[in-house]
Amino acid sequence: MNLPLDVIKRYKVLPFKEDEKYVYLLCVKENEGIGFFRKFFNKEVKVICASKERVLREIIKLEVKLSLKEIIKKIKEELRGDTKEVASVGRLLDLVIYYAIYHRASDIHFERGIVRIRVDGVLRKVFEFDEEVYLALISKIKILAKLDIASKLIQEGRFSKRVDDREFDFRVSCVNSLFGECVVLRVLESGRIIELEKLGMSEGNLAKLKRLIKSPYGMILITGPTGSGKTTTLYSIINRLKSIEKKIITIEDPVEYHIDLVEQSKFK
Repeated sequence: MNLPLDVIKRYKVLPFKEDEKYVYLLCVKENEGIGFFRKFFNKEVKVICASKERVLREIIKLEVKLSLKEIIKKIKEELRGDTKEVASVGRLLDLVIYYAIYHRASDIHFERGIVRIRVDGVLRKVFEFDEEVYLALISKIKILAKLDIASKLIQEGRFSKRVDDREFDFRVSCVNSLFGECVVLRVLESGRIIELEKLGMSEGNLAKLKRLIKSPYGMILITGPTGSGKTTTLYSIINRLKSIEKKIITIEDPVEYHIDLVEQSKFK
């Protein structure tokens, strides 16, 4: 369907199917955009309502699809030209990060030309790039994280980016493997510590946890696979417990969020 992307983003309405009689629209709720699409297509419309998150993710998928070919073409032109700086690779990284954030990814994995994101503890492939584009992308990440782009040793760093008025920190880990360099970005929203009630626990488990963290002594073990929410849960607990009357000391590797009234120590 030949429709400008800025119109889709403005109204947050996504046409996804068309037949002889109708155009089918995906949106959160009916709005003034429905009339625009009816006139644009000169057809009746059928509205399918979905959550705001679902609609935004589908719009982002479309935006990425439309932008990706153009950006990769520009990167290859810059790599083969006389310019020392490959400016378009920054746009490609922004696109990958944008896509990952709106799919609620906890981390982004770059390996052998493939990009995977982890959502709810499960990795899934989202992009695949030619070697020259992939290597340029890895170099850009290392530059942002203030790492040595020539080194093949294990390196760690971090950088920050603003995405749609939200601040994010990205913790970077680089490891050299038999098949080339692998990079992982851990996605952390700056200053965003989720309240215990919003972690998604059942009422019974939430009540047990609240009771346990009030105990004067003991130990709570939080276990699970990568991306399952261990760190998020721990920070939520500490944020709930902190007060001017208490002394709380943490030992972390690394410190991912800074919490007022808590003495946080980095330890390896």
